[in-house]
Amino acid sequence: MSTESIKSKVAKRTTGKVGEGFFSSSANLDAVHGMYKRFESQFRAMVPDDAALALMYESLVLALQKMPKLQTCSLPSVFGAFVNAASLRLVPNDPGYGHCWILPRKGKATFQLGYQGAILLMTREGVVTQVRARNVYDCDHFELTYGDEERLTHIPVVNRPEGATYEFSYAIATLPNGQLKREIVPRADMAQIKEMALKNTGNTGPWVTWPEEMQKKTAIFRLSKTIPRERGLSIYKHDGVLRANPERKTIDLEPDIIDATPEVVNAEVAPFPEPVTGEVVNN
Repeated sequence: MSTESIKSKVAKRTTGKVGEGFFSSSANLDAVHGMYKRFESQFRAMVPDDAALALMYESLVLALQKMPKLQTCSLPSVFGAFVNAASLRLVPNDPGYGHCWILPRKGKATFQLGYQGAILLMTREGVVTQVRARNVYDCDHFELTYGDEERLTHIPVVNRPEGATYEFSYAIATLPNGQLKREIVPRADMAQIKEMALKNTGNTGPWVTWPEEMQKKTAIFRLSKTIPRERGLSIYKHDGVLRANPERKTIDLEPDIIDATPEVVNAEVAPFPEPVTGEVVNN
């Protein structure tokens, strides 16, 4: 599929969603398409499925339309963050997937891994078959038993009362051999992690807008450190920034064109995922 075909498909999918605001100026839309076209062959190498690539690019265009602060970021930094998403075959800025986000930070666009994206990367890698993360509140019933047979029981209150106090988060992973791995992040630890993140973001970003999702992601990242692996993605930082493997796949971005060369991971090509709304299970 050519750049023009993808451009046309994006235009059809976004009818009624773009054309106002940022994209009321055709020059802005042309600039975005022009940057995409410049690196189209590299994007295609990362995401060979045309429909998948069009979906990811559509999500980027809609994110630019919906987020005024992202519009103020340099276009090269926006595409630098998009490279991270494309290299990992993750859909950016789509709540239906929850894979990852391209967010403004101090005038530049940055890549933020979502907790569903972290789950997908681990299951895609084959080191787990299932991952779940939950937040626990003072109104819930929770029991954790250690010993010869560990057991975790969590009975949440479905209609959580207003004013319920957050207590902690936990994550559970099932390994291919059936073994369960558990990790609990206490409230005090979570508060320290949040404080560090907000210092870096100037009290903005996902910890402000999606705190519950960030709490789950933190539990998943901590859990991932305990999972045995022969190789893998170094995604295990509470700030959500991907750290690349030594053998990483990158786009050769000219310094005067792209001012924020991203670190990307040499991820294996896998079937493009369906929208994720809950836990991920590999059958």
